[in-house]
Amino acid sequence: MRLMGLRQMVMNIDTLCSHLDTLVGSQVAEVIMKNLELQEGKEEAERFLRNHPDAKPEKFVELMKRYDALSGVGITSVKFSENQDGRIFIEILNPYIKRTTGASKSLLFSWWCGGLSAILHQELDLETITYDASSDILRCTIAPRTMK
Repeated sequence: MRLMGLRQMVMNIDTLCSHLDTLVGSQVAEVIMKNLELQEGKEEAERFLRNHPDAKPEKFVELMKRYDALSGVGITSVKFSENQDGRIFIEILNPYIKRTTGASKSLLFSWWCGGLSAILHQELDLETITYDASSDILRCTIAPRTMK
């Protein structure tokens, strides 16, 4: 019974993204979802930090990867760049949303961006989001915010 409820919730989120795209246009929907999920991610990470002040960022990442798997988002992997450029690479295998435009583009990764910004104490931005249909992987690069 619990899995059916989860499946229904996932389908409703996908429908919500599509509906939001239709209502306000895909660019505006993308911005709305990005801001909403970025803030949610930051708040979740800040709660985590209050409850686990000595925890390393890796503990937060591991908990959220487990949450993604249990909630039906997909199997998430997170890698930090070895080049000291601050980039973070996130992949979701078998993601429940596969679109890379509109509200869907921002839904899955903006939460991660907000959470990682809070945990790492630096402002991060979504850099690229792609979907590889042949391997069913949604990929995102998150990078430190640059002044323009």
